[in-house]
Amino acid sequence: MELLVRGTRPLLHGIRGLSQIRTLHRAPVNFSPLIPIVVEQTGRGERAYDIYSRLLRERIICMMGPIDDSLASLVIAQLLFLQSESNKKPIHMYINSPGGSVTSGLAIYDTMQYILNPICTWCVGQAASMGSLLLAAGTNGMRHSLPNSRIMIHQPSGGARGQATDIAIQAEEILKLKKQINEIYAKHTRQPLSLIESVMERDRYMSPTEAQAITLPPSPLPALLASLCIFWMLLRESETPVHLEMKTKAVLNPLRAPGEHQAADISQERIGLAPTMPELEGAHPVALERIKA
Repeated sequence: MELLVRGTRPLLHGIRGLSQIRTLHRAPVNFSPLIPIVVEQTGRGERAYDIYSRLLRERIICMMGPIDDSLASLVIAQLLFLQSESNKKPIHMYINSPGGSVTSGLAIYDTMQYILNPICTWCVGQAASMGSLLLAAGTNGMRHSLPNSRIMIHQPSGGARGQATDIAIQAEEILKLKKQINEIYAKHTRQPLSLIESVMERDRYMSPTEAQAITLPPSPLPALLASLCIFWMLLRESETPVHLEMKTKAVLNPLRAPGEHQAADISQERIGLAPTMPELEGAHPVALERIKA
């Protein structure tokens, strides 16, 4: 659900609101790219898949383009489906996004945190704005960025129009979302909230090499170097396994059947650093070099 005010643009995190003029005589042109079909031989004959369905069988989710309600519903459905097949096997999420709606991105984020599967995130092309938040939401030690990709972080943007009281309400909501997003970055990068707030104040662009070259010093850095430092922490991958602390927690599963709505599942909540998974090396033959810090 995008946040809207009368006559205003949606509240976005990364994509500027654009006005579009449409008339009855000229409809907007929409070119849909052709989706390749993969044909496989099975014991019952041939079976055809579109390329994204075939990748889904390998537990790969492609999150490409602006983040809106349509993309969020597809990604959430794929995450829940892969969890239903196995809640232990890792899920690989490839991100190439300029950002988009705050609420749609947070819906994907909450689903990523809800399921028990380890999630491996890959930045291909760009992970800007809300896309960078989802890149950071991957399991610790399983977040990657390809050599020529770009990462950008900044604060949410939006607009309001109407009576003074309505504008004040919308401004207060944007500030709440800004604080919430900063806390999410601080949680996943393990950096002080004050540092996150300083580097999120304006657009911060960086390459994986720049982020990889910066080490974490004991003293505070200028804002630009601090942003690189944060994403060095984000992209690093430990070479030695780290024990994973586990604790159990009774949670009410909202996806249960109506007759079982009172039942509680005992699930494991992942805390601390996730262990590295050597078995993931070469799991998917993608002809792209992985950057390791």
